[in-house]
Amino acid sequence: EERDWVANRTNLTGDIGSLEQEDNSWHVVRALNCGNTAILDGFTIRRGYAGGKGYARHGAGLLVLNSQPEFEANPLIKNCRFIKNIAPDGDGAAIYNDKGSPTIESCFFSQNETRGDGGAILTEGTDSHPKIIKSIFQNNLARKEEGGAIFSFSPTILIDNCEFAQNEGNKGGAIYTGSK
Repeated sequence: EERDWVANRTNLTGDIGSLEQEDNSWHVVRALNCGNTAILDGFTIRRGYAGGKGYARHGAGLLVLNSQPEFEANPLIKNCRFIKNIAPDGDGAAIYNDKGSPTIESCFFSQNETRGDGGAILTEGTDSHPKIIKSIFQNNLARKEEGGAIFSFSPTILIDNCEFAQNEGNKGGAIYTGSK
């Protein structure tokens, strides 16, 4: 039987200590070399604070990482809400994807913020082919850099039937693509 994720919301939060955000979890969820059978469905992921070094600077809500060529990191993320995740000195506050090919479907991104690239999502890697489908991006911020909602260094990215409103970035308020 399917669970009713609308009526029965499940919150995953990085807010684990004091009222100060600096002690929050660096990543609320991590998908490391998880293959294509991993599914994250119907969760609210909020208040991650990627304030560390290295990968701990990115992906306060979700870090998708394919660290070894023999593995894959291709999770399905659907019906999720990413709210108020912060990467103060990194990129991709809600989702940071490095060398993975996640499918992000019917998700909602709001009030995610970074001083780097990709207020909500940053994706990179020559073998990365993410898909973002039927998702909504509102009020996400790349404070000093590009891609208020999405920044992509990936060679191919599919963005289909998504809505963007009031996202801000130095360049590309909604979407910015580039190469390293």
